[in-house]
Amino acid sequence: STVQSTIHSIRPTILRRPPSMSVKLEEETTETSAENA
Repeated sequence: STVQSTIHSIRPTILRRPPSMSVKLEEETTETSAENA
């Protein structure tokens, strides 16, 4: 599916990033989800 291909293309990029950047991304995603809820 398109979602799976997107995840596969994004995942390596996340793994290459420093942990702090990944955490920052997760926090931003959580805040966005909370605002949309």
